Amino acid sequence: MINIEDLPLKDAKVIRLKRHHDSRGWLTEDFRESWLREMGITNKFMFDYSSFSTSPNTLRGMHAQTEVCPQAKLVSVFNGSILDVIVDARVDSPTYGQYCKININKDDPCIVYVPRGFYHGFLTLEPNTYVNYKVDNYYNAQTECAIDAKDVTINIQWPLDPDHTLVMSDKDILHPTWNRCYKFQGTL
Repeated sequence: MINIEDLPLKDAKVIRLKRHHDSRGWLTEDFRESWLREMGITNKFMFDYSSFSTSPNTLRGMHAQTEVCPQAKLVSVFNGSILDVIVDARVDSPTYGQYCKININKDDPCIVYVPRGFYHGFLTLEPNTYVNYKVDNYYNAQTECAIDAKDVTINIQWPLDPDHTLVMSDKDILHPTWNRCYKFQGTL
């Protein structure tokens, strides 16, 4: 049994999973295509990739791919915890330019559905955090786009841990601001 919740941004959702406990530990059904149909999601997820971050305060993002090769994502955490953040960059959306945050961790299994036309990123809150993504389009370096995770216009409130250094890739540090980033037009 799952519980589906709408997030504050149009079309974004979180799927709360059920754990079955016994003397051996627990078992969770991580994905079922019929869940997507029940939610009206027509994306066909065809590719998985994972990230592993050794340090808390690792910020990855904010990434997307242009409408030439857009990606919807299903994001879950297998170990550790993250603050997951999505930004609606669909100019025709009633929630355009807004963001929402959700905590995801290994102890409260869930999947965040990130629709096409959203930027996505996260901050690790624990060491040894392992994040899994299902995507509905393959990675394409020529269509990659991004925004600065610390852009003042969007003003994402990241809960940075003062006891740990912020870890970001050189590439993520150089992303453009919201005012200069790629925006999505029409139906994706």
